[in-house]
Amino acid sequence: MSILEKPATNQHTTRALLSVFVVGLLLVIPSCRIPCLQRADSAPPMPESFNGATSPDNSALLSLDEFINDPLLTSLIDQALVGNQELKILEQEIQIANNEIMARRGAYLPFLSLGAQAGFDKHSAYTPIGAVE
Repeated sequence: MSILEKPATNQHTTRALLSVFVVGLLLVIPSCRIPCLQRADSAPPMPESFNGATSPDNSALLSLDEFINDPLLTSLIDQALVGNQELKILEQEIQIANNEIMARRGAYLPFLSLGAQAGFDKHSAYTPIGAVE
């Protein structure tokens, strides 16, 4: 009887391991998929008019002097923009980026430049080169 009981135990163990493996696989497989993309909610529609007034004019097309009628305020704004250290730094960073673009472009594109130079060297009479002259 011990011979007959042994195969039944192996078969029972094999079934148990197979069921544990299948259940584990069923738990793991759904977590391997790419999640669905989340879309933003659409914004409410813009009204056709604001307080009942509509105009084809755009304030972005106006110059500063047309937009602000105070000459003192415009001169203060101009002075602030001229002396703004962050704007100066930003301008330098833009210039550096443009130079890097030109350098990288020069690495793969041929370029031609024209130029002329002239020079004259006058050596002192007390140097070996000046004594020869």
